[in-house]
Amino acid sequence: MSYKRREFIKLGSNLAASLALAPLAGKFLNENENAKLDKFGIQLLTVKNALGKVPQGVLKQLSVYGYKQIESF
Repeated sequence: MSYKRREFIKLGSNLAASLALAPLAGKFLNENENAKLDKFGIQLLTVKNALGKVPQGVLKQLSVYGYKQIESF
Protein backbone atom coordinates (compact mmCIF):
# COMPACT_ATOMS: atom_id res chain seq x y z
CA MET A 1 0.00 0.00 0.00
CA SER A 2 1.55 3.27 -1.03
CA TYR A 3 0.53 6.70 0.20
CA LYS A 4 1.08 10.04 -1.35
CA ARG A 5 2.86 12.59 0.79
CA ARG A 6 -0.28 14.63 1.54
CA GLU A 7 -2.26 11.54 2.52
CA PHE A 8 0.55 10.42 4.82
CA ILE A 9 0.73 13.81 6.53
CA LYS A 10 -3.04 13.93 6.89
CA LEU A 11 -3.17 10.45 8.43
CA GLY A 12 -0.24 11.20 10.72
CA SER A 13 -1.76 14.43 12.00
CA ASN A 14 -5.12 12.73 12.61
CA LEU A 15 -3.37 9.98 14.55
CA ALA A 16 -1.42 12.51 16.63
CA ALA A 17 -4.58 14.49 17.41
CA SER A 18 -6.50 11.39 18.45
CA LEU A 19 -3.67 10.25 20.71
CA ALA A 20 -3.52 13.70 22.29
CA LEU A 21 -7.29 13.73 22.95
CA ALA A 22 -7.58 10.11 24.18
CA PRO A 23 -7.05 10.93 27.88
CA LEU A 24 -9.84 13.51 27.74
CA ALA A 25 -12.27 10.96 26.30
CA GLY A 26 -11.53 8.60 29.17
CA LYS A 27 -12.19 11.35 31.68
CA PHE A 28 -15.64 12.08 30.25
CA LEU A 29 -16.55 8.39 30.13
CA ASN A 30 -15.63 7.86 33.78
CA GLU A 31 -17.71 10.83 34.93
CA ASN A 32 -20.86 9.36 33.39
CA GLU A 33 -20.35 5.88 34.87
CA ASN A 34 -22.01 6.78 38.14
CA ALA A 35 -24.90 8.63 36.53
CA LYS A 36 -28.29 7.02 37.11
CA LEU A 37 -30.75 6.62 34.26
CA ASP A 38 -34.02 8.31 35.10
CA LYS A 39 -35.87 7.25 31.98
CA PHE A 40 -35.28 4.42 29.57
CA GLY A 41 -37.32 2.88 26.83
CA ILE A 42 -37.44 0.27 24.11
CA GLN A 43 -37.78 0.33 20.36
CA LEU A 44 -40.74 -1.72 19.18
CA LEU A 45 -38.63 -3.01 16.33
CA THR A 46 -36.89 -5.31 18.83
CA VAL A 47 -40.17 -7.11 19.54
CA LYS A 48 -41.59 -6.87 16.01
CA ASN A 49 -42.42 -10.56 15.59
CA ALA A 50 -44.27 -10.88 18.89
CA LEU A 51 -46.00 -7.53 18.40
CA GLY A 52 -47.66 -8.74 15.20
CA LYS A 53 -49.34 -11.63 17.04
CA VAL A 54 -50.61 -10.10 20.31
CA PRO A 55 -49.90 -6.34 20.45
CA GLN A 56 -51.74 -5.55 23.69
CA GLY A 57 -50.15 -8.47 25.52
CA VAL A 58 -46.67 -7.46 24.38
CA LEU A 59 -47.15 -3.85 25.47
CA LYS A 60 -48.54 -4.98 28.83
CA GLN A 61 -45.57 -7.31 29.38
CA LEU A 62 -43.12 -4.56 28.44
CA SER A 63 -44.68 -2.30 31.07
CA VAL A 64 -44.32 -5.11 33.64
CA TYR A 65 -40.62 -5.30 32.73
CA GLY A 66 -40.32 -1.59 33.55
CA TYR A 67 -40.40 0.00 30.10
CA LYS A 68 -42.45 3.18 30.32
CA GLN A 69 -41.31 4.80 27.07
CA ILE A 70 -41.57 3.20 23.64
CA GLU A 71 -40.40 4.21 20.21
CA SER A 72 -42.48 3.04 17.29
CA PHE A 73 -40.90 1.85 14.08
